[in-house]
Amino acid sequence: MQSKLSELLSPLDVFCARDDRPPPEAVPVEPPEIPQPYRKLLVHSSDMTPTLEAFHGAGIYLDPLTIIDEADVYAREVVLCLDGSGKPVEYGAIRIFLDQLDSPVQAEIREARRPLGTLLEEYRQDRESRPLRFFRIVPDQTIQNIFGERAGDAVYARQNRVVNRAGACIAQVLEILPR
Repeated sequence: MQSKLSELLSPLDVFCARDDRPPPEAVPVEPPEIPQPYRKLLVHSSDMTPTLEAFHGAGIYLDPLTIIDEADVYAREVVLCLDGSGKPVEYGAIRIFLDQLDSPVQAEIREARRPLGTLLEEYRQDRESRPLRFFRIVPDQTIQNIFGERAGDAVYARQNRVVNRAGACIAQVLEILPR
């Protein structure tokens, strides 16, 4: 069961293992089972950052929690927050394959100030999001602390791949939204 759960929560599982904390409880769901506005925010083939910016009517900045930088693979556990209020609108983890991106994009990714979707748009990197699965998560202590959720309140998420025109993976992403 642990390997299936790890696969479901990849790449967040890497950070949970690194910090010796159990991953949050996750249950796979089909898109029709996802309530609104989660469905609108998760079930699409667009980048999450502009989707969240349009929904909230504000820009988004990156708050990196943990970074693992290993040559051509760069991973980070992050919170995306609204400009101005600082309200967290996404928690998750991303594994970026830097060799699939131009050097200026790689440099900005390593600065860890702006979300990947923002950078890919700005640098006109050809890409497409391909959601792999969706799920309901029972917030663990980390998610409760970030979002201010109560224990037992379910939140929704997606596991996503960002690919280039040739189909090569640019990034693997786990995107968890607050209530």
